[in-house]
Amino acid sequence: MFKLNCGQIVFFLTCFLLTSCKLTQNDSASGGTGTSSGANTATFVDGPVSGLSFFTTTSSGVTDDNGEFGYSEGVLVNFHIGSISLGSSEGKSIVSSFDLESGADSATHPGIINRLRFLQTLDSDSDLSNGISLSQAIRSAGEGVTIDFDQPISNFANDTGVLNFIAANTSSAGLVGITEASEHFASVIATHSLEPLALSQRNYKIITLLDPRDEIPFNVSGLDFSPLDALTYNSTSSITVLDSFGFSHDFALFFVKEPLNTDDPDTEGLPNTWSVYVLTSEGVNVGGSDTSSPTLARLMLRFDSFGLISGTSNYVISNWTPTYAIGDSSAALGPDPSNAVVNDPPSSSNFSLDFSVLQFGEIEVEIEQEAPTDTGTEEDAGEGTEEDAGEE
Repeated sequence: MFKLNCGQIVFFLTCFLLTSCKLTQNDSASGGTGTSSGANTATFVDGPVSGLSFFTTTSSGVTDDNGEFGYSEGVLVNFHIGSISLGSSEGKSIVSSFDLESGADSATHPGIINRLRFLQTLDSDSDLSNGISLSQAIRSAGEGVTIDFDQPISNFANDTGVLNFIAANTSSAGLVGITEASEHFASVIATHSLEPLALSQRNYKIITLLDPRDEIPFNVSGLDFSPLDALTYNSTSSITVLDSFGFSHDFALFFVKEPLNTDDPDTEGLPNTWSVYVLTSEGVNVGGSDTSSPTLARLMLRFDSFGLISGTSNYVISNWTPTYAIGDSSAALGPDPSNAVVNDPPSSSNFSLDFSVLQFGEIEVEIEQEAPTDTGTEEDAGEGTEEDAGEE
């Protein structure tokens, strides 16, 4: 789900893309011999994808060497390899596997990943740098075959129907790996400098329990907080954050109980104060305002004597550069430390952490009791309270 800048090709997970050229029919290396008609031209791309069969209520054909096909506005276009249905999308200039998976909300959706790996594995020359070419032989082999893309990634990778089809019709030992498929997609993103539209989730609620009875962390070496030294923090938590293309990135949160110190400007001399340090799972810092050299992000949480959060409960992480590998910057939206807000649609990688539902102290469960009746026993009531408390 992307917005196309004038003249830019747009691509999302197993494919995305568009160019404005006239559709041609040909008998090329992809084996495309079908017919096609339509007032408009679209491109199906994972680099692009040629030799992919499609049909509508009024036409049918095979994508050409540029991955192009004709369509009419508002008409449903079905894509397939023989009898293997990849799905359908309403006719429009930009079509991708993202459009073929109903209900997909990010590029990490299993149905999208499964399509991406399958298409890449079927590439006739196993060279993704020049796009994906589906041969006439592959299309013929797909006749009478059914493959379910809407299943967990691990199940799809072990599906005997998938593996048997690949073994019988390609020289591959198995599906293209998730990492390889993702790296290829990352290169497509970088090459085309895509500008994504908003992903709805930019605010992440942190749900965990902090115990006020915890001891102040003690580090025998006398050093400050370190994610590598368990003596310098009380507990950890993790969240998964989506970048603007829908790829997931793991973040680690470290909770540190602070001592009561009236001279400490950070804690302001208040009791029940905790620090939360935030880093990516690779240990990359996301704090400060220098995008070239982020600092350690430290957030302050304060609780009153009732265990309720006092003061700031929502913090924006504004110096995170999404990467697909350590040191390899992606083309997803980057940080904007000068504008520490979360926009919708997003204009940066900024996201917020919401601690308003974080639990502090002993959690009590109130059981609203009615006037005693002749039914039920004290034992029953006790069991009900225990069960309710367990669920809480």
